[in-house]
Amino acid sequence: MNKLQAMARSMMLFSEAGLNPKSKEYRTLRRLIAFKIDRLGPDAALEQIRRDKDELLAQMKLILF
Repeated sequence: MNKLQAMARSMMLFSEAGLNPKSKEYRTLRRLIAFKIDRLGPDAALEQIRRDKDELLAQMKLILF
């Protein structure tokens, strides 16, 4: 799997959160996911994101507020 596929699959996991693609929350979440993919690699990052989805949403909200 490459980085683009990992990003797409990760964002599909968050589609039910109702984030608007033009919102700050969406952009911040994409940056957090991109950082994880760069640091861990696509496969490991996707597994970690699946496991810690709620924690990542909380981290994104903490950054913004």
